[in-house]
Amino acid sequence: MKSVCILLICLLSYPISYAQSASKLAKQAEKDFASLKFGDAIKNASEAINLDASHSGAYLTRAMAFQKSGQLAEAIADYEKVALLQPK
Repeated sequence: MKSVCILLICLLSYPISYAQSASKLAKQAEKDFASLKFGDAIKNASEAINLDASHSGAYLTRAMAFQKSGQLAEAIADYEKVALLQPK
């Protein structure tokens, strides 16, 4: 019974740890962007998005890094995703 409870707690906390990891990666991507490390910003933002596909901040950072890197089609796709996730 004890091991079942431990397993249940681990399974229930799994999405929470994903969200925290996505947020950490998104924050690192923002720092990379601010340091003009656009390749690293794209990599970290992409990892954040892989963990949490609804993280609009990661899409925005990646879009800006794509734009600065001259990858305009990718930037436009990410800006469109941000608009879908944050309609105003």
